[in-house]
Amino acid sequence: MTKTAHLQIMKYNDTYNSLNKITNLEDYKLLLGKFLYGQLDAWKLNPHNGREIAYEIAGMLSTSLALGLPDDDPYMEVLLMAGELELPDEHKGEATWEELAGRIEALQSKS
Repeated sequence: MTKTAHLQIMKYNDTYNSLNKITNLEDYKLLLGKFLYGQLDAWKLNPHNGREIAYEIAGMLSTSLALGLPDDDPYMEVLLMAGELELPDEHKGEATWEELAGRIEALQSKS
């Protein structure tokens, strides 16, 4: 495992654990947003790692407050779209990284 890959795993695990400890929705979205912006930057640097990055984003669906977000919440929409993008091409449907990037950037403009 490369040093960069090891740091990415640590970042994911730290963020996941921190999100599970947060009980305030605003604080939750703030930290989740920071994670999403970082993942978007990672994708822009290495678009060939898109499935792995989408897998990490979709993994945040199992955090405690994500489970209560309505489907039409912009953060939930990003998490669900990432869930599509982590799938093999023949199963991922209409989702594209460009659309996901646009949704993440829209979150950034709201915060």
